[in-house]
Amino acid sequence: MITIEQAIVLATTAMQGLKDLEGNAAILHPLRVMLSGKSDDEKIVGVLHDVPEDTNVGFSQLKEAGCTDAQIEALHLLTHSKDVPYFVVKTSRAGFTRSFLQLRLI
Repeated sequence: MITIEQAIVLATTAMQGLKDLEGNAAILHPLRVMLSGKSDDEKIVGVLHDVPEDTNVGFSQLKEAGCTDAQIEALHLLTHSKDVPYFVVKTSRAGFTRSFLQLRLI
């Protein structure tokens, strides 16, 4: 199982050099979302939520890194598909996903 520390390293490595629309380091948003999480699962999903969307690291690589099935499910639900021109809110069996749908908008 992936630890919070491993998730932070994975996210910062994958997002190294990426900038947000304002020119800030793109990792700052996932770190803010992570800090808003209450459980370890929420913190891990929070820091990783932009990785599959904005980098070449895919869900299978996150699974190999130690993400649980529930974490992968939450990441799928939080990832904006480039095929969809707007963010569609999806539902999940993973109890912590709903709170992150709100935090994603931070």
